[in-house]
Amino acid sequence: MTHFDNVNETVLAEIPLDARRIGELGCGAGAMARVLRSRQEIPHYVGIDVVHDQLANASQWLDVAIEVDLNAVTDWSQHVHLSQLPEGSFDCWVAGDVLEHLIEPEHAIKEMFRALRPGGKTVICVPNVQNWQTFVNLVQGSWPRDDAGLFDRTHLRWFTRNDMAQFLVACGFRVEKCLGRQFGRAQGEEVLEFLEPLCGFLGVDYEAFFVDGLALQHVFVASRPVKLNHADQSR
Repeated sequence: MTHFDNVNETVLAEIPLDARRIGELGCGAGAMARVLRSRQEIPHYVGIDVVHDQLANASQWLDVAIEVDLNAVTDWSQHVHLSQLPEGSFDCWVAGDVLEHLIEPEHAIKEMFRALRPGGKTVICVPNVQNWQTFVNLVQGSWPRDDAGLFDRTHLRWFTRNDMAQFLVACGFRVEKCLGRQFGRAQGEEVLEFLEPLCGFLGVDYEAFFVDGLALQHVFVASRPVKLNHADQSR
């Protein structure tokens, strides 16, 4: 199974069962759309991807397939197809392992916010640069350039849980939850124990650091507020 036809089970579980209009950034070969449409009624599903062959495979599960390099589009209203996505019309947006490939991910986040209805949700998965593997490689004097995973050579942006949460809030979202996806826990625990003295020296909450350090990815569930507060209205 490749990245393009993989289904992130944590992301899948957080997509509302009553979502009827769904948009997906980085839809790949359509695996998520296929599984969702077998699980619930979805009258309208929009998939966006840059890889032509994968999007062609996904089309059978999509109502609208948009091939676009989001790094080349900062304003969706200026794009022939993205401009056709009405404001406030989607129940849910999904962005699994795509924001880290964007030069300016805030443009996509703001557009997802715009296209969500009030109360609508977005489910986002990003790699966690605070993962224990980062410390291991840095101490060894290396920053790998792998074909996939945390050190994928095509990653352009890096996120921690705190930074991503602040990022979403700055774009207008209300963060409802963050779930850490853990892999290699036993080795991670052993490594992170050696960093407890450093946390003490820096005045960092070690227990919170320990939990974040075990997560390879963070899955965020955020919503567009039903009522805007004064700060939101001034954006």
